[in-house]
Amino acid sequence: MRDIFLFWSKVVLRSDYLLTYYAIVILLCISQYFFTVSDAQALIPLYGIFSSVLTIQIITLHQRYHVEKILMISPISNGKLLLWQWVFSFILTTPAIMLLVGFVKFVYVETPIYKILLIVFVFQLFTISIPFLMATIFKNQAVSIILIVIIYFLLMLMHGYRLETIQYIAPTLNFMYPDFIHYLNVIGVLSVCLCSILFAILFSRRATNKTEKWIAGIITSMMLFVLLSLHFYNGYKEEELLNKPYQNYQYNGLTIQYKGVSIEKVKNYANVYKDIIQIMESFGVNNIPYHTLKITRVFSLPDNNSLENIISSSGNIIEIRPYSNKFFEFNYGYNITEDMINTLMDEQWETKEQTNCYEVLKRTIEQKVIYTNKSMLFSEAKKKSVENLFISNEKDPYMEKFLQILQEEPKNAYLYIKRL
Repeated sequence: MRDIFLFWSKVVLRSDYLLTYYAIVILLCISQYFFTVSDAQALIPLYGIFSSVLTIQIITLHQRYHVEKILMISPISNGKLLLWQWVFSFILTTPAIMLLVGFVKFVYVETPIYKILLIVFVFQLFTISIPFLMATIFKNQAVSIILIVIIYFLLMLMHGYRLETIQYIAPTLNFMYPDFIHYLNVIGVLSVCLCSILFAILFSRRATNKTEKWIAGIITSMMLFVLLSLHFYNGYKEEELLNKPYQNYQYNGLTIQYKGVSIEKVKNYANVYKDIIQIMESFGVNNIPYHTLKITRVFSLPDNNSLENIISSSGNIIEIRPYSNKFFEFNYGYNITEDMINTLMDEQWETKEQTNCYEVLKRTIEQKVIYTNKSMLFSEAKKKSVENLFISNEKDPYMEKFLQILQEEPKNAYLYIKRL
């Protein structure tokens, strides 16, 4: 085994494609800093392409150098051979993954490093395990590589809330909300990784002893059962929540009904809501008919039109229905303030001037909520992102007058819009 490991090392380290691989990954990492945060996050699956393709190259070294027959008659067990291939792939892909750790930490500045290391580590396990499944099913290396590329491009296209449709097997899901790690996703992805390796043992073209196959078969069955259980978990939790009554909580005079979420998360939503109401009133917006906040955790995805909007109003109730951990953090991606302000301030105006001023007013309120929140819900990066949020490009006299009122007489801002 030591000789084979040394052979792999000499062949791979002297190969041009290894240098090309690292060069491309470095360029990818550098280029991400020039994209917006959302677009840069969508490029994370590209790391997976490079790591998985490199792993495929390692797995198929014996084919490329025409020593397959020698490997077939080797006394090394399949389990040991696959373990060494996996370890070798892990070592060679680690530098690229460390670049990914650096980038993710750059994006999520205030996220604890141990959480970032966990989600990147799980992602790396996936990128070097799935090639074993592909190489076992398809003897042709090109076909395996094409399918791997397709998988990661699908993950890129689904980046965002649509990843929730495959939330238990999506290796990039937790990159959307590292502060609120979806631990069932971690279990699901690790199960897929283990199944991929064990599948390679079960259906290897090399001779495998019966004990090894039996063990691999039993563990594979267990992992498939875990994945199946996770699939039915949503329906079970949804049914359980339907039968649970709402709990009541009073927050600074606001009535809150909630179920399926922790009291800490309830307070965060209530805190943002109260801040928005207070700042709306400071700008003269007093016609607020909502007195109750209703928060319900849901486990089934809404219609496509509602994927990015979890807040709605009914009578005097504002209802919040988070279906993803993404909606529990307010700094990266989901904009709780914009969503809630658009629900609270949904008036339709007769003139273009009124509409333009109303939009500027909403963005001004959003900025002040983020700047003045006393519960530290918004990070410094979030505050910087809204520095110029309310500035209008319009140079018309009515807009200049409105901007002046916002600065000098904010209490009259809403009245000014009504009189335009």
